[in-house]
Amino acid sequence: MKKFALIGFPLGHTFSPTIHNTAFKHYGMDAEYGIIEIQESVFESRIHEIKRKDWAGFNVTIPHKQRIIPFLDELDPIAVKIGAVNTIQLISIDRWKGYNTDYLGFPKPIQSWLDKIETCLFIGAGGAAQAVGFSMLELSAIEKIVIVDPIQKNAEALLNKLKSHVQKEYQIVDFKLIDKITEKFDIIVNMSPVGMGKMNDKTPIGLKNISHSNSIVYDLIYNPAKTLLLKEADALHLRSINGLPMLIGQAEESFKIWTGRGFNEEIFTKIQSKLNKLF
Repeated sequence: MKKFALIGFPLGHTFSPTIHNTAFKHYGMDAEYGIIEIQESVFESRIHEIKRKDWAGFNVTIPHKQRIIPFLDELDPIAVKIGAVNTIQLISIDRWKGYNTDYLGFPKPIQSWLDKIETCLFIGAGGAAQAVGFSMLELSAIEKIVIVDPIQKNAEALLNKLKSHVQKEYQIVDFKLIDKITEKFDIIVNMSPVGMGKMNDKTPIGLKNISHSNSIVYDLIYNPAKTLLLKEADALHLRSINGLPMLIGQAEESFKIWTGRGFNEEIFTKIQSKLNKLF
């Protein structure tokens, strides 16, 4: 049996095993997908331990999408450009290759609006933000990106990464001043953990002063399905999207890397049915 897993911490919220195991079962594949929780303090020792065992591939999530890179033997060009990895393929014994499929998963639910998005607020500047940033720069009409992160060096690193790729207007706002932002944005993207787990009773920002009638509020959190941020978006009659379409989209791209097969309509229906029971 081929074994796959999600590496990250914490993982109590994840739906990835449901998605991949549903696809494996549909195709009659002798494979299973689980989770491996690794805290930052023991990351290196655990990764060396895992590399000695029989695994076929991994997904990587918060907080390890950048931390995993030194342990990989090869990187796909898109992963090199983005500087973050969320998918690993075993290409030969003891050789791991890293990819980034968040880049392809993020725009799937906003395809019809991409040519209308010119201004963007990023809340959070971690590994997902780099993939989302490159996706927005290459696929949308974006002209300005404003970045907010509680760790200033993360915001600066993201800004420098994006600026080195495309010259647009970029701005960093001090996290302490997040509630002072009054600019209206075409899309507001939450890539922070605020709204899930122990912070599910919090919202990263109020929307009233930073949105207009056609604003999109995109929260990469998918469990809970409606964070306080998205509930406020609904109350203001804004377009609201949780992270589930991106999760399924990037999962399909990972599945293609591992198996050469995508998700057809029947698999999507099965996955959606199973996920609906988890909410």
